Amino acid sequence: MSIIQTQFLALLLLHLYIDKNLNINPMDRIPSVDLKDFISEDPKRKQKFINDIGKAYEDIGFVALKGHFFR
Repeated sequence: MSIIQTQFLALLLLHLYIDKNLNINPMDRIPSVDLKDFISEDPKRKQKFINDIGKAYEDIGFVALKGHFFR
């Protein structure tokens, strides 16, 4: 295991420990966006989608996507 992988694993375990001991559900911290906002005709909804997904990727690196038509 590389040093980066080891550091990542250590940070992940620390976050899980903190979340468990503070009774924080990690799923509550995952940002979500709705694809319907992006495909809408409303430019404000589109821009909000773009801003929200960009912030999610900058902050934690992933996002939950709703309204995507896949099951």
